[in-house]
Amino acid sequence: SKGTKEKVKDKNSAKEKTPQKRPISILLVSLLGGGFFLFLLLSILAQDVPLWSIFSSLIIFTPIFFIISLVLLLINKKKNKRRTKYFIISTVTIAVLLVGSIIGMDFTEDPYKTANSYFVQEKYELAIEKYQEVINEGKDEGKIIDSENKVQEAEAYIKEAEEYVAKGNDYLSNGQFDEALIEYEKAYEICPYLSGLKEKTSSARQEKNKQEVAEAEAEKKEKINSILKKGENLYQKKEYEKSLDKFNEVLEIDSKNKEANEKIDEVKNILSEVEAIIASGDSLFEEGKFQEALDKYQDAESLYPYHPDIASKISQAQIKIDEETKLVEESEAEKKDDEASTEKEAIEEDTEAEKEEAYKLGIGLISVAMSDSLGKISQASEDCSRGEISIVEHKVITKEHIGEIKSCYDMYLELEPPERFLGVDFLYGKGMEHLLNSATFLQSYIDTDDIEEMTGYLGKSVDEMDLGTEYIEKAAEQINKLAE
Repeated sequence: SKGTKEKVKDKNSAKEKTPQKRPISILLVSLLGGGFFLFLLLSILAQDVPLWSIFSSLIIFTPIFFIISLVLLLINKKKNKRRTKYFIISTVTIAVLLVGSIIGMDFTEDPYKTANSYFVQEKYELAIEKYQEVINEGKDEGKIIDSENKVQEAEAYIKEAEEYVAKGNDYLSNGQFDEALIEYEKAYEICPYLSGLKEKTSSARQEKNKQEVAEAEAEKKEKINSILKKGENLYQKKEYEKSLDKFNEVLEIDSKNKEANEKIDEVKNILSEVEAIIASGDSLFEEGKFQEALDKYQDAESLYPYHPDIASKISQAQIKIDEETKLVEESEAEKKDDEASTEKEAIEEDTEAEKEEAYKLGIGLISVAMSDSLGKISQASEDCSRGEISIVEHKVITKEHIGEIKSCYDMYLELEPPERFLGVDFLYGKGMEHLLNSATFLQSYIDTDDIEEMTGYLGKSVDEMDLGTEYIEKAAEQINKLAE
């Protein structure tokens, strides 16, 4: 009703005329804020108060005001929009002031404390800078005196460390990297954060690593060249299996070595060719073409005289050829004129028998003399290995019998083998050639003083001696067969 509306209006009008009281929260914030900003103003105006001290105070008090302001903001958020607006502004302002104080604290730290911290951490150069700030400010006499003492102490450490660095630099320039690193280590123990020390140490280590890599590479190259040289020597002497071992030894060190790989391919090609020739000779032998088979075996021997089976195959082929020759001779003898006189045949048979006897006698004498010389050489070698005679005495004995071996070979050349003994003479001649080669290696052994070369020549001499003995024994077997 109209009367009711007027009553409400009068009530509101009376309420507006009544003065409102300010909330306790606003009074509390105003009081604390005024006191805080008064303290802040006085601190800024005071000349003796350092900035870091002001920022430290702000860091202590601003969190309290921030919490109070934030709580009041939450309380008045729904009650009064106008107050809420003011509390938002105050909360944000206090938060900014807190963050600024923290940042300012980092930029306005106490130089004396910082200097002491640097000194304890052995960062002497930084410590000197901060102590110098304390001295230049000239505010605290006790700190100034302590700072001056610490500066002198730090400078002494730096000077001592720099002396070690200077020595290290001299060693480094002369390529003495281990010695340089020792000096840098001494400097590090005194002043680990000395300017340029870390870089110098790193440079010395890098140079040392380069030197070690270069030395290792040079040593590796020298070892490879030495093995390659031995392999090449064996290759030139046609000792292919042994040379192959040496070239493979190089690949164990450097699998991509071009020279070793090429030599291995060459040796394998030669060995394959030798095996192919031997296989061809075997086929001809099976077909009964003994002379052609012998030619193949001899071709293989010229390529690889140290093949383990070649001597035996040549001997077998020669025996078959001798048997064929004998059959041909017998067939031709049957075709001779049966009317020839018995006396003439007897004379011819006697003459041939005499030649055979003379030949066998000559072979026997040569064999005895050769066996005696070889036996004495072998005995001298055994005496030398047991230490009963010296190498010099061994060489003297060996030299005496080398001449006897050569004399036996000359005696063999003067023999005229009967037709029936041509196969025997072939085998005996091969044996004598190998024994002559053995004598040549023995002479080389005598002429050198290098232990490794002496060992090599003796080994080759024994190999040739064994081959020669094998041929001579086969010749002896053939003589016995012919005698039967």
